Parts: sequence; C-alpha cells; structure tokens
Amino acid sequence: MKPALNLIALRYAFFFAALACALAYGHPPADAPALRVWAGAYVYEPSGRATASGVVVPVTYLLTVAPGGQGPSIRLQQTGTQVDRVLLCDANASPSRLVVYFRSFANGNAVNEYGVAEFVAGQELFSIQRAAGEHRSRLKTSWKALRPDGSAASGSFFVRAPEGKIR
Repeated sequence: MKPALNLIALRYAFFFAALACALAYGHPPADAPALRVWAGAYVYEPSGRATASGVVVPVTYLLTVAPGGQGPSIRLQQTGTQVDRVLLCDANASPSRLVVYFRSFANGNAVNEYGVAEFVAGQELFSIQRAAGEHRSRLKTSWKALRPDGSAASGSFFVRAPEGKIR
C-alpha cells in the first residue's frame, strides 16, 4: 500500500506546483508535449510603418519556441531600423493554440531600456492558432498586449520559418 500512497502524494505535489505557477504567472504552465508541437521559428514581417516624415520603418518579429531547455522556452525578437530587443516569454500550449505571455526583457528586467514597464509579467502578448482540417499550416494571430503599429487585432501574421532560413 505504500507505493499507492507515494503515487497519491506525487499527484498532489504536481497539482500544487501547477497551481502555484498559475497563481504566480496568471496562467497554467505549458504542457510539454503540446509545446513541442510548436517547436521552431515563426516570422512576421509587416510592410512597415511610416514615421511622421513619411519614412517607412520595417520591423521583423521572430518568435522562437524551444521547449525542453533551461529558462524561458519562448523568445520574441524584434529587429528593425529603430528597434532591437528580445522578450523572454512563457506559454500555454495545446496542439492547436499557442498563447504567449511576457516574462521579462532579455536582461531579466520587467522594464525596457528606457525604464518603462510596457508589459506586466504574466500578461498575454498574443496567441497563435492553427487552422482546422487540411489548412493546419495556416496560422491566425490574435494580438493582445503586444500589437504592432497598423496591424489588425487578428489575422494571418506569423508564418513558420523554414529550417535553416533564420537570420
């Protein structure tokens, strides 16, 4: 009867660990097998936004999902003429949906390089959903706290980057 008690204790320990994560970050931890389905890189390259002087400023968003390593498994890099930053993120994943939450900037701080708290730890930045059926390669993004200038609230933005084609 002792092995059964150990199994029950293990289940309770897992439950309370998951509950602690949910309370601390405002969302449950990502299911590791589901997060592996999303492993890879995703790119969004909007056409760019015009500044007050009319110059178009392009920004590239590179989302990297790398489950199984130490630290955050989600990285969002924004690069362009006037921006170069990395957001470390957490996720809640299912085979059909990935929800990305802000953890910190690359330096571990919750504020950007100007001392501004753009996001709060655990805040949903965006989600990506796979289309059903034969169109599973199509991805629909729904922006939340992070919404690029000029982008609609939802639509087809990120595309899966081909292996070896990441800058």
